[in-house]
Amino acid sequence: MRSAIARLAERLPEQTWVDLQQLADDRILFRSGAEINLDPEIWHKLEDACQMHKTVNMTYYTASRDAISTRKLDPYVLHIYRGTNPYVIGYCHQR
Repeated sequence: MRSAIARLAERLPEQTWVDLQQLADDRILFRSGAEINLDPEIWHKLEDACQMHKTVNMTYYTASRDAISTRKLDPYVLHIYRGTNPYVIGYCHQR
């Protein structure tokens, strides 16, 4: 876990303090080799929403229809997996 956090910290634009116990309680999953390609401000808002059980408004792209829509989402878990962008797992109020 410490190694994953160290690699994550190298990719963040500013110094960040992490409480490992809080991280374990925050429902954020890390997989080895994870890389984050996301605006840190958006990431922090998602973390806050996940921790405080808040609904977020988001822009959602549907590749099969090549369409963009606005959605309300209750994020449950932030999932960072090797070689991919971060995933947000949660309840979509629309679908």
